[in-house]
Amino acid sequence: MRRVLIRGGVLPAPAHPRGLRADIVVEEERFAAILTDDTPRPEDAEVIDADDCAIIPGLVNGHMHSHNNILKGLGDRWTLEMSLSQATALGGGRDLEMVYASAAIGAAEQLLKGCTSCYDMAFEYPMPTPEGLDTVARAYSDVGVRAVIAPLVADTAFFDAIPGLRHALEAQGFAPPAADTDGKAILDRLRALLRDWAWPRDRLRMALGPTIPLLCSDGFMTGCRDLAREFDCGLHTHLCESKVQAVTGLQRYGRSIPAHLHALGMLGPALTCAHAVWLSDEDRMRLADSGAVVVHNPGSNFRLGSGVADVRSMASAGVHIGLGTDGATCADSLNMFEAMRLMTHASRIFGAPHDSWVGAAEALRAGTAGSARALGFGEDIGRIEVGAQADLVLLDLTRPHYAPLNDLTAQIVYGEDSSGVRDVMVGGRMVVRDRRLTTIDYPRLVRKINTHALELEARTGDDRALARGMALVAATFCHGMIRQEHESAAYVGMACTHGAQNAPAGAGLSGQ
Repeated sequence: MRRVLIRGGVLPAPAHPRGLRADIVVEEERFAAILTDDTPRPEDAEVIDADDCAIIPGLVNGHMHSHNNILKGLGDRWTLEMSLSQATALGGGRDLEMVYASAAIGAAEQLLKGCTSCYDMAFEYPMPTPEGLDTVARAYSDVGVRAVIAPLVADTAFFDAIPGLRHALEAQGFAPPAADTDGKAILDRLRALLRDWAWPRDRLRMALGPTIPLLCSDGFMTGCRDLAREFDCGLHTHLCESKVQAVTGLQRYGRSIPAHLHALGMLGPALTCAHAVWLSDEDRMRLADSGAVVVHNPGSNFRLGSGVADVRSMASAGVHIGLGTDGATCADSLNMFEAMRLMTHASRIFGAPHDSWVGAAEALRAGTAGSARALGFGEDIGRIEVGAQADLVLLDLTRPHYAPLNDLTAQIVYGEDSSGVRDVMVGGRMVVRDRRLTTIDYPRLVRKINTHALELEARTGDDRALARGMALVAATFCHGMIRQEHESAAYVGMACTHGAQNAPAGAGLSGQ
């Protein structure tokens, strides 16, 4: 039996502001012992010196998009709707080598920044293929990241999901594309992909990603629901990310999008909802009662101008909260330390009492155990406990942001920028040692992704130029929609007197 002793590090602990010194024993893929006393240490173990290091669980990214890694840095001032209007142009033209490189560079970035698991809504145009999905899984396997891969699917074009948008574009001389594939064909493909999934479920799982309820017919959504139940897999969707979506949902359904999903039988513990920015108090209760998980993506919401999710009000209602970075076209950096920090800061704009703000310990839980629940791994990852998968990160406490060390948890959340990540373990295997990946040739991967990005730009340049023109029209059209009244208040300067101000002081993030 392979045994590893991680000796001399400190663990974040509520009663020990500077950390609790502990030695950790790993046997095969799991934590076997956490030793804080004089218990004899195993003599036959491989020893990893963790002096001057903090030991934290591997971070868990509850929402990202591997296909966007090759597009990093695009869209300086994009709204969500501008991004969606360009999705077809930016998502097409790829061969399997590009698919692999885009997933692999994201996996590498996450490991080097202390993230060991992720929930990936991967997009393949016009619909997912066995070869494409297998390629994404192979990239994660090669790099060493644990992942849930949910093919991003829809049966309605974005231009038809927003009332009047297609007409506005046509009036400006554009011919926006319609949906390329019908819902039944996509559901049939998803069934085949679930049936044939052969990757080990403790490392790589498949889920379903009906992308945005407005882009999915009711029949398509319930078809995904039924497949998820049949194959015991997760569902992942973008919920009320922007005010445009919230307003459109009320117009189309005569009720909020969460209320409509509840009527369709979509809400439940298997459902992960990214964003959830524009929710009413009733919507929060619906999500809480169902056991669904909300993954907060503050960096993306700021970047796209979507508003700020009221996490405290969700937590006070009993909603399970995870944390994500979102994709590289709306977050740019797959850095969960940044996401944790932004989560705390974003909670402070609602004018609520200071003791209702999200604190450092809550943010760390959301980025570990909370997101682990979103991925469907329960208590198997996102924590350092005997019996859990041995996913951990060693942080170098000699870095300037830990000098002096006064409060370990606070300095991780408020100060760590990922430069302190020294070593990373996934399932008992060291995948980063001394800040270098042990699993792949990283410099070669960087060369390949740079080459592929240039190739993709050349292939799709005309489509991208046309899509940029449509995006500008969509931005103007949708900006008018956000001036409509809505009971949620997720923009600074609006009346933010509900929810957070009425939350019990210090109400914790539930389910963690």
